[in-house]
Amino acid sequence: MKFYYNLDLQSAYFNLVYTNPEFRGQKICQTNIAYMINLTKKYIKKYELEVDINNLATVKCYENNGFKRIKKQFKTFYLLRLKIN
Repeated sequence: MKFYYNLDLQSAYFNLVYTNPEFRGQKICQTNIAYMINLTKKYIKKYELEVDINNLATVKCYENNGFKRIKKQFKTFYLLRLKIN
């Protein structure tokens, strides 16, 4: 996982989140995303990422962490966003 952030804007971007196929279905991605959010939510108020629209398991993983689909990008990706109040 790569995690980019801008403290001035209080925003972050998840990139290149990957789980080895041997370990998929064990909620490893969901747990790691939740951990990063909990670790940084004191400083970050908006998290974003892009995910392939055909990768429904990954979309579900992020939605289970509170991310919402914002829009389609380039007809092949969803922009997902999580805002912390």
